[in-house]
Amino acid sequence: MPADGRYARTDEELEAKLREQIGFLQRAVKRFDEGYTIEAIHIATILRVLLHSGRSPSLLQIVGRDSISFVDTAKPPHPGNMVPSHNLVRSSFSDEGLHFFAPLDDLPVRGHIPFESWWNGPVFAHPDGIALSRRDVILHMANKDGGAHVDPALPDDFYKLLIGDFALWRHVAFNGEQLAVKHVERHAIRQIAHEVLRTLVQGYRRSAEEAHAHLLRPGFANGGFRFAPGRENTIQYEQAVSAGTDYRWRLTIKDITCGNIRVSAGSVVSEPLCEAGQHAGLISARSSEAPAISGEFTDATITFFNFDLA
Repeated sequence: MPADGRYARTDEELEAKLREQIGFLQRAVKRFDEGYTIEAIHIATILRVLLHSGRSPSLLQIVGRDSISFVDTAKPPHPGNMVPSHNLVRSSFSDEGLHFFAPLDDLPVRGHIPFESWWNGPVFAHPDGIALSRRDVILHMANKDGGAHVDPALPDDFYKLLIGDFALWRHVAFNGEQLAVKHVERHAIRQIAHEVLRTLVQGYRRSAEEAHAHLLRPGFANGGFRFAPGRENTIQYEQAVSAGTDYRWRLTIKDITCGNIRVSAGSVVSEPLCEAGQHAGLISARSSEAPAISGEFTDATITFFNFDLA
Protein backbone atom coordinates (compact mmCIF):
# COMPACT_ATOMS: atom_id res chain seq x y z
CA MET A 1 0.00 0.00 0.00
CA PRO A 2 1.51 3.41 -1.00
CA ALA A 3 2.23 6.02 1.66
CA ASP A 4 -0.81 8.08 0.61
CA GLY A 5 -3.12 5.19 1.53
CA ARG A 6 -4.19 4.40 -2.04
CA TYR A 7 -3.98 1.00 -3.69
CA ALA A 8 -1.74 0.87 -6.78
CA ARG A 9 -3.32 -1.24 -9.50
CA THR A 10 -1.17 -3.91 -11.09
CA ASP A 11 -0.31 -3.87 -14.79
CA GLU A 12 -2.73 -6.75 -15.32
CA GLU A 13 -5.54 -4.82 -13.63
CA LEU A 14 -4.85 -1.74 -15.74
CA GLU A 15 -4.84 -3.80 -18.94
CA ALA A 16 -8.19 -5.22 -17.85
CA LYS A 17 -9.48 -1.66 -17.48
CA LEU A 18 -8.31 -0.90 -21.01
CA ARG A 19 -10.18 -3.94 -22.34
CA GLU A 20 -13.22 -2.81 -20.36
CA GLN A 21 -13.21 0.64 -22.00
CA ILE A 22 -12.72 -0.87 -25.45
CA GLY A 23 -15.73 -3.08 -24.75
CA PHE A 24 -17.76 -0.02 -23.74
CA LEU A 25 -16.72 1.63 -27.01
CA GLN A 26 -17.64 -1.36 -29.18
CA ARG A 27 -21.09 -1.61 -27.59
CA ALA A 28 -21.67 2.14 -27.91
CA VAL A 29 -20.82 2.21 -31.63
CA LYS A 30 -23.14 -0.76 -32.16
CA ARG A 31 -25.98 1.27 -30.63
CA PHE A 32 -24.99 4.24 -32.79
CA ASP A 33 -25.17 2.09 -35.92
CA GLU A 34 -28.65 0.89 -34.90
CA GLY A 35 -29.78 4.51 -35.14
CA TYR A 36 -29.12 5.89 -31.68
CA THR A 37 -26.82 8.64 -32.94
CA ILE A 38 -27.12 10.44 -29.59
CA GLU A 39 -24.74 7.68 -28.37
CA ALA A 40 -22.05 9.97 -29.80
CA ILE A 41 -22.04 11.75 -26.43
CA HIS A 42 -21.34 8.45 -24.65
CA ILE A 43 -18.71 7.54 -27.25
CA ALA A 44 -16.97 10.89 -26.74
CA THR A 45 -16.83 10.28 -22.99
CA ILE A 46 -15.23 6.86 -23.47
CA LEU A 47 -12.72 8.36 -25.92
CA ARG A 48 -11.86 11.03 -23.37
CA VAL A 49 -11.04 8.34 -20.79
CA LEU A 50 -8.86 6.52 -23.29
CA LEU A 51 -7.09 9.47 -24.90
CA HIS A 52 -7.13 12.72 -22.93
CA SER A 53 -4.38 13.62 -20.51
CA GLY A 54 -5.18 16.69 -18.43
CA ARG A 55 -4.96 16.85 -14.68
CA SER A 56 -5.02 13.05 -14.83
CA PRO A 57 -3.26 10.90 -17.44
CA SER A 58 -5.22 9.10 -20.13
CA LEU A 59 -5.73 5.37 -19.81
CA LEU A 60 -3.48 4.80 -22.82
CA GLN A 61 -0.75 6.82 -21.12
CA ILE A 62 -1.21 4.87 -17.89
CA VAL A 63 -0.72 1.53 -19.68
CA GLY A 64 2.18 2.91 -21.73
CA ARG A 65 0.50 2.94 -25.13
CA ASP A 66 0.44 6.68 -25.76
CA SER A 67 3.41 6.41 -28.13
CA ILE A 68 1.69 4.12 -30.65
CA SER A 69 0.73 5.40 -34.10
CA PHE A 70 -2.96 5.98 -34.82
CA VAL A 71 -4.98 5.11 -37.89
CA ASP A 72 -5.76 8.32 -39.80
CA THR A 73 -8.69 8.46 -42.24
CA ALA A 74 -9.16 12.25 -42.38
CA LYS A 75 -8.75 13.96 -45.72
CA PRO A 76 -6.04 16.62 -45.48
CA PRO A 77 -7.38 20.19 -45.23
CA HIS A 78 -7.11 22.43 -48.27
CA PRO A 79 -5.21 25.66 -47.47
CA GLY A 80 -7.23 28.75 -48.25
CA ASN A 81 -10.50 26.85 -48.67
CA MET A 82 -13.36 29.37 -48.79
CA VAL A 83 -16.09 26.87 -47.86
CA PRO A 84 -16.57 24.81 -44.67
CA SER A 85 -14.88 21.42 -44.66
CA HIS A 86 -15.48 18.27 -42.64
CA ASN A 87 -12.72 15.78 -43.29
CA LEU A 88 -13.98 12.74 -41.36
CA VAL A 89 -17.53 12.35 -42.66
CA ARG A 90 -19.43 12.10 -45.91
CA SER A 91 -22.87 13.25 -46.95
CA SER A 92 -25.56 11.42 -48.87
CA PHE A 93 -29.05 11.98 -50.27
CA SER A 94 -31.91 9.62 -49.43
CA ASP A 95 -35.70 9.68 -49.31
CA GLU A 96 -35.35 11.55 -46.02
CA GLY A 97 -33.14 14.23 -47.55
CA LEU A 98 -29.51 15.09 -47.05
CA HIS A 99 -27.69 13.53 -44.12
CA PHE A 100 -24.18 12.87 -42.87
CA PHE A 101 -22.68 9.47 -42.19
CA ALA A 102 -19.40 8.02 -40.95
CA PRO A 103 -17.76 6.19 -43.87
CA LEU A 104 -15.79 3.88 -41.55
CA ASP A 105 -13.61 1.57 -43.68
CA ASP A 106 -14.96 3.14 -46.87
CA LEU A 107 -12.69 6.10 -46.14
CA PRO A 108 -9.18 4.87 -46.95
CA VAL A 109 -6.52 4.81 -44.26
CA ARG A 110 -4.14 7.64 -45.14
CA GLY A 111 -1.48 6.38 -42.80
CA HIS A 112 -0.52 5.73 -39.21
CA ILE A 113 0.58 8.91 -37.51
CA PRO A 114 1.89 9.86 -34.04
CA PHE A 115 -0.80 10.37 -31.44
CA GLU A 116 -0.15 14.10 -30.94
CA SER A 117 -0.52 14.79 -34.66
CA TRP A 118 -3.65 12.66 -34.85
CA TRP A 119 -5.15 14.19 -31.69
CA ASN A 120 -4.45 17.83 -32.47
CA GLY A 121 -4.58 17.99 -36.28
CA PRO A 122 -7.56 19.87 -37.81
CA VAL A 123 -10.51 17.77 -39.03
CA PHE A 124 -13.03 20.64 -39.36
CA ALA A 125 -12.30 24.01 -40.95
CA HIS A 126 -14.47 27.11 -41.32
CA PRO A 127 -13.94 30.11 -43.63
CA ASP A 128 -13.96 32.32 -40.52
CA GLY A 129 -10.59 30.82 -39.64
CA ILE A 130 -11.94 28.38 -37.05
CA ALA A 131 -10.41 24.90 -37.01
CA LEU A 132 -11.39 21.97 -34.82
CA SER A 133 -9.31 18.91 -34.03
CA ARG A 134 -10.36 15.48 -32.84
CA ARG A 135 -9.40 16.62 -29.37
CA ASP A 136 -11.66 19.68 -29.62
CA VAL A 137 -14.70 17.73 -30.78
CA ILE A 138 -14.31 14.94 -28.21
CA LEU A 139 -13.68 17.23 -25.23
CA HIS A 140 -16.41 19.71 -26.15
CA MET A 141 -18.96 16.92 -26.44
CA ALA A 142 -17.82 15.03 -23.35
CA ASN A 143 -17.23 18.04 -21.09
CA LYS A 144 -19.88 20.50 -22.24
CA ASP A 145 -22.66 18.71 -24.13
CA GLY A 146 -23.75 15.98 -21.74
CA GLY A 147 -21.03 13.34 -21.49
CA ALA A 148 -19.84 14.26 -18.02
CA HIS A 149 -21.23 17.79 -17.77
CA VAL A 150 -23.73 20.12 -19.45
CA ASP A 151 -22.39 23.64 -19.83
CA PRO A 152 -24.99 26.45 -19.87
CA ALA A 153 -22.82 28.31 -22.40
CA LEU A 154 -20.92 26.78 -25.30
CA PRO A 155 -17.69 27.89 -27.00
CA ASP A 156 -18.45 29.64 -30.28
CA ASP A 157 -16.55 27.11 -32.39
CA PHE A 158 -18.46 24.16 -30.95
CA TYR A 159 -21.77 26.00 -31.22
CA LYS A 160 -21.11 26.61 -34.93
CA LEU A 161 -20.48 22.89 -35.30
CA LEU A 162 -23.72 21.95 -33.52
CA ILE A 163 -25.93 24.26 -35.61
CA GLY A 164 -24.46 23.04 -38.89
CA ASP A 165 -22.20 25.96 -39.81
CA PHE A 166 -19.38 23.54 -40.68
CA ALA A 167 -21.63 21.75 -43.18
CA LEU A 168 -21.05 22.53 -46.84
CA TRP A 169 -24.62 21.68 -47.90
CA ARG A 170 -28.03 23.03 -46.89
CA HIS A 171 -31.58 21.72 -47.00
CA VAL A 172 -33.92 23.93 -49.00
CA ALA A 173 -37.42 24.04 -47.49
CA PHE A 174 -40.60 24.39 -49.54
CA ASN A 175 -40.65 28.11 -48.75
CA GLY A 176 -37.12 28.50 -50.10
CA GLU A 177 -35.50 28.82 -46.67
CA GLN A 178 -32.06 27.24 -46.40
CA LEU A 179 -31.73 24.95 -43.40
CA ALA A 180 -28.49 23.61 -41.96
CA VAL A 181 -27.80 19.87 -42.02
CA LYS A 182 -27.12 19.06 -38.39
CA HIS A 183 -25.35 16.35 -36.39
CA VAL A 184 -22.13 16.31 -38.39
CA GLU A 185 -20.33 16.21 -35.02
CA ARG A 186 -22.04 12.92 -34.08
CA HIS A 187 -20.88 11.16 -37.23
CA ALA A 188 -17.39 12.62 -36.84
CA ILE A 189 -17.26 11.10 -33.35
CA ARG A 190 -18.36 7.76 -34.84
CA GLN A 191 -15.52 7.92 -37.38
CA ILE A 192 -12.99 8.84 -34.68
CA ALA A 193 -14.17 5.85 -32.63
CA HIS A 194 -13.63 3.69 -35.71
CA GLU A 195 -10.06 4.97 -36.05
CA VAL A 196 -9.42 4.20 -32.37
CA LEU A 197 -10.83 0.68 -32.67
CA ARG A 198 -8.77 0.09 -35.84
CA THR A 199 -5.73 1.23 -33.85
CA LEU A 200 -6.32 -0.75 -30.65
CA VAL A 201 -8.14 -3.91 -31.78
CA GLN A 202 -6.16 -6.17 -34.09
CA GLY A 203 -8.14 -7.09 -37.20
CA TYR A 204 -11.03 -4.72 -36.43
CA ARG A 205 -12.96 -3.74 -39.58
CA ARG A 206 -16.40 -2.32 -40.34
CA SER A 207 -17.72 -0.82 -43.55
CA ALA A 208 -20.46 1.78 -43.87
CA GLU A 209 -22.58 -0.88 -45.60
CA GLU A 210 -22.21 -3.23 -42.63
CA ALA A 211 -23.12 -0.45 -40.23
CA HIS A 212 -26.13 0.55 -42.33
CA ALA A 213 -27.37 -3.06 -42.32
CA HIS A 214 -27.80 -2.83 -38.53
CA LEU A 215 -29.93 0.33 -38.71
CA LEU A 216 -33.31 -0.20 -37.06
CA ARG A 217 -36.07 0.88 -39.44
CA PRO A 218 -39.71 1.79 -38.83
CA GLY A 219 -42.51 -0.35 -40.21
CA PHE A 220 -45.29 -2.84 -39.54
CA ALA A 221 -44.13 -6.14 -38.05
CA ASN A 222 -45.23 -8.72 -35.46
CA GLY A 223 -48.74 -7.34 -35.21
CA GLY A 224 -47.73 -3.75 -34.57
CA PHE A 225 -45.89 -0.70 -35.82
CA ARG A 226 -42.24 -0.38 -34.87
CA PHE A 227 -40.88 3.13 -34.39
CA ALA A 228 -37.15 3.39 -35.02
CA PRO A 229 -34.56 5.55 -33.25
CA GLY A 230 -32.59 8.31 -34.87
CA ARG A 231 -35.49 9.84 -36.76
CA GLU A 232 -39.02 11.14 -36.36
CA ASN A 233 -41.71 8.60 -37.28
CA THR A 234 -45.36 9.49 -37.82
CA ILE A 235 -48.42 7.34 -38.54
CA GLN A 236 -51.04 9.58 -40.13
CA TYR A 237 -54.64 8.34 -40.07
CA GLU A 238 -57.08 9.00 -42.93
CA GLN A 239 -59.82 10.16 -40.61
CA ALA A 240 -61.37 13.62 -40.67
CA VAL A 241 -61.83 15.52 -37.42
CA SER A 242 -63.90 18.62 -36.72
CA ALA A 243 -62.50 21.72 -35.07
CA GLY A 244 -63.98 22.31 -31.63
CA THR A 245 -64.91 18.65 -31.15
CA ASP A 246 -63.67 16.38 -28.35
CA TYR A 247 -62.13 13.03 -29.26
CA ARG A 248 -61.07 10.12 -27.09
CA TRP A 249 -58.04 8.02 -27.99
CA ARG A 250 -56.72 4.71 -26.72
CA LEU A 251 -53.26 3.34 -27.39
CA THR A 252 -51.26 0.25 -26.42
CA ILE A 253 -47.47 0.45 -26.31
CA LYS A 254 -46.02 -3.07 -26.35
CA ASP A 255 -42.49 -1.94 -25.55
CA ILE A 256 -40.48 1.26 -25.44
CA THR A 257 -36.79 1.62 -24.62
CA CYS A 258 -36.17 5.28 -25.36
CA GLY A 259 -37.88 8.47 -26.46
CA ASN A 260 -41.64 8.97 -26.28
CA ILE A 261 -44.89 8.60 -28.19
CA ARG A 262 -47.43 11.40 -28.72
CA VAL A 263 -50.97 11.40 -30.09
CA SER A 264 -52.10 14.43 -32.09
CA ALA A 265 -55.28 15.62 -33.77
CA GLY A 266 -56.51 18.98 -34.96
CA SER A 267 -53.10 20.58 -34.13
CA VAL A 268 -53.40 19.47 -30.48
CA VAL A 269 -50.71 17.13 -29.12
CA SER A 270 -50.96 14.83 -26.10
CA GLU A 271 -48.48 14.62 -23.26
CA PRO A 272 -45.52 12.35 -24.07
CA LEU A 273 -46.01 8.65 -23.34
CA CYS A 274 -42.82 7.01 -22.09
CA GLU A 275 -43.95 3.67 -20.62
CA ALA A 276 -45.30 0.42 -22.04
CA GLY A 277 -48.95 -0.43 -21.38
CA GLN A 278 -52.42 0.84 -22.19
CA HIS A 279 -52.95 4.59 -22.42
CA ALA A 280 -56.02 6.76 -23.00
CA GLY A 281 -56.77 10.45 -23.25
CA LEU A 282 -58.99 13.22 -24.53
CA ILE A 283 -58.16 15.72 -27.27
CA SER A 284 -60.17 18.83 -28.15
CA ALA A 285 -59.38 19.40 -31.82
CA ARG A 286 -58.65 22.97 -32.90
CA SER A 287 -58.54 22.23 -36.63
CA SER A 288 -59.45 19.51 -39.11
CA GLU A 289 -55.94 18.04 -39.16
CA ALA A 290 -56.15 14.22 -39.14
CA PRO A 291 -55.09 12.24 -36.05
CA ALA A 292 -51.57 10.85 -35.91
CA ILE A 293 -49.15 8.99 -33.67
CA SER A 294 -45.60 10.27 -33.69
CA GLY A 295 -42.38 9.17 -32.09
CA GLU A 296 -39.30 11.35 -31.99
CA PHE A 297 -36.03 9.38 -31.67
CA THR A 298 -38.13 6.56 -30.26
CA ASP A 299 -37.59 2.82 -30.04
CA ALA A 300 -41.10 1.51 -29.42
CA THR A 301 -43.78 -0.82 -30.77
CA ILE A 302 -47.47 0.16 -30.98
CA THR A 303 -49.99 -2.71 -31.16
CA PHE A 304 -53.35 -0.91 -30.80
CA PHE A 305 -54.77 2.54 -31.51
CA ASN A 306 -58.36 3.74 -31.46
CA PHE A 307 -59.72 7.26 -32.06
CA ASP A 308 -63.43 8.13 -31.64
CA LEU A 309 -65.79 10.94 -30.70
CA ALA A 310 -65.85 11.49 -26.94
